[in-house]
Amino acid sequence: MSDRPQVALQCSASNREVLFTALSCDYTVALIADELKVQLQVDNASQQDRLGEFFLNLCTAWNGTQWTAWEGAKHWRAHEGQLSLEATTNKQGHVFVTVTLEFGPPGWRASVDLQLDAGSLHSIADAFEEFSRSLAATA
Repeated sequence: MSDRPQVALQCSASNREVLFTALSCDYTVALIADELKVQLQVDNASQQDRLGEFFLNLCTAWNGTQWTAWEGAKHWRAHEGQLSLEATTNKQGHVFVTVTLEFGPPGWRASVDLQLDAGSLHSIADAFEEFSRSLAATA
C-alpha cells in the first residue's frame, strides 16, 4: 500500500476497483477488473478536478433513509479529458458508475463498471474532498 493519499472505489457486486493515488498536484487512476489493470496519470495542475463535488451531487438522491433515483446519466470529466465518470441509478438504491481512461493514440480507452451502494456516497464524497485538499497542499 502506498503512503500517498488514496481513494478506492470498490464495486459492491464484484472484485472491480478504481484506485486514485495522489502524486504532487496530479494523480494516477488505476482500473482493476478481472484480468485488466490499467493505470494513467491525470494532469490536475489547474486544480479543477473536483470529484468530491461530483459524488456530493449524487448524494442529493439519498436523504439518509429514502432513495430517489434520478433520470438519465450524470457525467464528470477531468479538466484535461483523460478521465471521465458516468453515473446512473436504479430504484433499489444502487448507483452504477462507469470510469473511463483515455490514453495513447486517439480512441484508445479502458473502462470499468462499478456498482456502488447509495449509502456509501457521502463517505466517497468526503474521501474525494480530502483527496483534493491533499493535492492542493502539495501543489
